[in-house]
Amino acid sequence: MDSKLVNKWCRMVYGKDLKAGKLVLKIDLLVMTYIGPTTPMPTKKDLHFHGKQYNMGNTIFLIGYTVGQIPSNIALTYIRPRYWFTAMQTCWAVICLAQYSAKNVKTVFALRFLMGLFESSTFVGTHAILGSWYTPKEIGKRSAMFVSAAQVGSILSGLIQGGLYRHMNGRNGLKGWQWLFIIDFIVSMPSIIYGFFFFPDFPHNTTCFWFSEEDKQLAKARLPNAQVHEVQWRSTATWKRIATSWHTYMFPILFTLYGTGLQITGNNVMPFFMEKHGDKKVEHLNYYPTGMTATGILAFWVYAIMSDKLRTRVPASIAIGCTFILGAALLYSKHISYGGKLTAFYLLGTCLSPQALWYSWANDLTRDHFELRIFLNGSMNTIMEAFIAWWPLVFYPADSKNFNRGFISTMVIGGLIIIVVLIIWMLERRQLAQEALAERNVLEGFGGKYDEKEAVRDEITPSKEA
Repeated sequence: MDSKLVNKWCRMVYGKDLKAGKLVLKIDLLVMTYIGPTTPMPTKKDLHFHGKQYNMGNTIFLIGYTVGQIPSNIALTYIRPRYWFTAMQTCWAVICLAQYSAKNVKTVFALRFLMGLFESSTFVGTHAILGSWYTPKEIGKRSAMFVSAAQVGSILSGLIQGGLYRHMNGRNGLKGWQWLFIIDFIVSMPSIIYGFFFFPDFPHNTTCFWFSEEDKQLAKARLPNAQVHEVQWRSTATWKRIATSWHTYMFPILFTLYGTGLQITGNNVMPFFMEKHGDKKVEHLNYYPTGMTATGILAFWVYAIMSDKLRTRVPASIAIGCTFILGAALLYSKHISYGGKLTAFYLLGTCLSPQALWYSWANDLTRDHFELRIFLNGSMNTIMEAFIAWWPLVFYPADSKNFNRGFISTMVIGGLIIIVVLIIWMLERRQLAQEALAERNVLEGFGGKYDEKEAVRDEITPSKEA
């Protein structure tokens, strides 16, 4: 790590502070290369699914995934993340392997629930870890890296699974979908082994051999309010703080609005929309919707870089609300061509970005309370997933009569997002003012001098680092 090349790279990418740059490089290598699982599903034909049973299997998976998120995040504070993550992923891999021998729908349902439960640790848990290691001027891009890698992984997984199904079907007496589960089990092993030996845990309890003692102290000093010496989940004061914090309510509301609005890009809405307009080519129906994922990945990075530079998440968040309104309005309009409407879907794909942007924002504003931050990272996605479960029942995507109802609802949701963002922005300004006043009182109590201009500059000045 002391070579001239590494030193040059650290100064170029992470800023002039060489020690901090090397530390962030190590964190990037350890945290950002850990990959969680991607869940496949047996085919309808081979296990004789009928009616809505296939959708029911996905719903059961979602139930397991939803109920496991908050307990999993709390478990991370008692069990080292490298042990907890690898244990959950190992269980996931075993259950995944077990599905290859499933003989009936009931067995699949039970295994799907367990897979959702074991997979629940990955998304919310990783965001909690990112919030412990990265500063506000760093976390946006790292969150974008994490969620965009997951999107790329899902695309590649689908292509790989399709190839396996075509070329492995019937080999050794196994059908293509059975090989999918076997291969998923095999490819999970390197990630599990890597996580067990290299994942760095939290800064306050890391034992990672890559970090020197100086690295560990620097990691704590970089984010002093994000550290904790002993978790306090059994304390009444902790739960009172969580229950009375505005963050506990406003961020889940905001993220739920995002998840509800995003249904316009999911549930096969775009393929059904294309079929309604006479485009029934299988290649088009399979590949055109992936463009929404591509624009989403682009938006992850554009909004992350912009928000990290500006040191505020507000402009990007308002842009997301406006995009929901504009994209849905274009789809609703009778004066837009078919090509223009497909472009509107791709524009709406950029609304994937809150997966990184708003988790970064929530982490930024809850660094002074470890338990609140851990709970909030879990509750945002949990509440959103629970809420959106009913959306396809109200706006069933295969029913073309409901398209305009869904488009109108999405426009309303975009407006609500802007309102909630502005409310959070006002609450954020109040919080920062209170923190600045508390800092002033502490400094003056010790005979120091509070420099208001310096404090303001620290909050709003874009940084050249990371």
